[in-house]
Amino acid sequence: MLSLKLIPRKRSEEVLVLSFGMGFRVFFYGLALFFLVFLLTDYNSPGSNIGPIVIILVCFLCGSYHESWIFDKGNKTIEQRSGLIFLFIRRRLSMDEIESVMLSSVQRGFDQRESDEKTSTSRQFFLKLSLISRNKKVHNIETIKSGNIGSLGENAELIASFCGVSVVNG
Repeated sequence: MLSLKLIPRKRSEEVLVLSFGMGFRVFFYGLALFFLVFLLTDYNSPGSNIGPIVIILVCFLCGSYHESWIFDKGNKTIEQRSGLIFLFIRRRLSMDEIESVMLSSVQRGFDQRESDEKTSTSRQFFLKLSLISRNKKVHNIETIKSGNIGSLGENAELIASFCGVSVVNG
């Protein structure tokens, strides 16, 4: 299964970046190329349809998805970018606003009022990495299935030490 984890990279002593690895892009662009080759070799066949073209476009758009968090000590800013490589949304925070980095556990498929009716097999557990601002606003960085606590914990420690704040469990 293709893993969508943010990978930390230090650009310099002043800049830390969390973003998807190149394997993510290579996978989807490679899949688009595979379908393009298939489409071109089968182009002259009667009964060609729009299906492969739609698959190629979807693979291209998936490969063009970009998400990153940029922590810049020099400018004291944290910038989140998400969207397509050529069209994305940018949000900025001041590094001074951040009070802590939080690791929390989240359950999906579970309602406390229905606890007796639901079995443990219908619950899904996730871990969430978030920034907590001084005014208690939560900025979610990443959510993963609970099996990969090691990489998320390492990212939490790295971000906390880089920003000079503590890690809290929520």
